[in-house]
Amino acid sequence: MKIALVELGLWNPGRYARHSALEPIAIEYVGSAVKSKGHDVRLFQQRTESNEELTNDILDFEPDLVGFSAMTYAFPDGLEIAGRIKQKNPDVYTVFGGYHASSTPEIVQYDSIDFTVIGEGENTLVELVQKLEDNEEVGNIKGLSYFNGSEVISNQLRERIDLDNQPWPIREEGFFKNTLITGITDPPIGKQKIAQISYSRGCPFHCKYCASP
Repeated sequence: MKIALVELGLWNPGRYARHSALEPIAIEYVGSAVKSKGHDVRLFQQRTESNEELTNDILDFEPDLVGFSAMTYAFPDGLEIAGRIKQKNPDVYTVFGGYHASSTPEIVQYDSIDFTVIGEGENTLVELVQKLEDNEEVGNIKGLSYFNGSEVISNQLRERIDLDNQPWPIREEGFFKNTLITGITDPPIGKQKIAQISYSRGCPFHCKYCASP
């Protein structure tokens, strides 16, 4: 399958645009896991592109599934983009993951969202893509939520992954051209070259209100 993974920014014409100043590490890890199973994966990071421009870029790839990683502030834009994609091609599956989807999986009731992923997305998306490709039921996929027409079904939560058994994240040169960390002066912003790596996840505590148990 052709999988597009999108890290959303915040686009508000005439007012402001907010985007990540770092590489899209979350979708780099998730994309690598899916790519390791033989699927065609392309990553998109919204920087200065409008929602319409980003939508067109995604559609040009002709994906079978589009996965969105979105914080709460970017969710309305993600919903708009997913709706645009569905209008152009209703057969494209749309999946939302990240902190907002994990804390509010009921967003799957929107017509433009097919699935939400709760927690870490690597193994959940790998399993979902395989089930969809094989035309199998998704009801037993851990960490997945979906709407059956009358109620939101949230499957059992997935166990934490072992990072040592995960493939290295996808690295694309284009994502590094504009990376920076504000608030430091040495090296200056123009000379900063920043990469990220995940060496641990989660927290030893289990606070109900937290998205990172």
